[in-house]
Amino acid sequence: NGKSISGLTAPLFSVVSGEISDLTLKGSIDISGERETGAFAEKLSGGKLAGCVSYVQMSGSRAASALSIGGLVGTADNGAVIEDCVNNGDITITGAYNEENGNAMGAVVGYVKTGCTVSGCVNNGTIFADGNGNTSEYKGALSGIVGIANGSVTIEKCLNAGEVKAVNTNLCVGGILGRTSTGDKDIKVIYCANTGKISKTSATGSERIAGIVSY
Repeated sequence: NGKSISGLTAPLFSVVSGEISDLTLKGSIDISGERETGAFAEKLSGGKLAGCVSYVQMSGSRAASALSIGGLVGTADNGAVIEDCVNNGDITITGAYNEENGNAMGAVVGYVKTGCTVSGCVNNGTIFADGNGNTSEYKGALSGIVGIANGSVTIEKCLNAGEVKAVNTNLCVGGILGRTSTGDKDIKVIYCANTGKISKTSATGSERIAGIVSY
């Protein structure tokens, strides 16, 4: 608790099912070719991340396959909780394709599954994706907090203050949530705010972009 780790070059943990609290991370991670990446954990499975801060910079290129990239956590499932955490690191990815199940990129967490909660989190980092002209369907997402939410998920009291920018892509782009899975009606986004610049240039000229929830 209250500790700091510098020089990080890979996710601190692969899978976390316990609790990490009051920890600060600094470093730089190459996300090229990675499928699931976050500074603290590739996957938070039933665990809790509380009061943590990341200054970790992430960058790299990505081939056309599904991925979950988060500033703190790649994927959250099994009722995981992320609360009162802050991302101050920038994330830059090229080749951000949209395929089945979606590419999920979020400043806090990439992909959040049913039963999970993201509460009181803040993003100050710049999140940038270049799709290299990909024109596939709107299945992938880019966001200042959560990339994609699937099932009964609660996102509350979160703030995105960082720039979120996508170019040459059909990714859904949102300040708080990039997109929901098709037909999901149990996702709650409450008491959230966006003050960051949200922008997108689409590969097909059709936009799905919003300050809070894109789609």
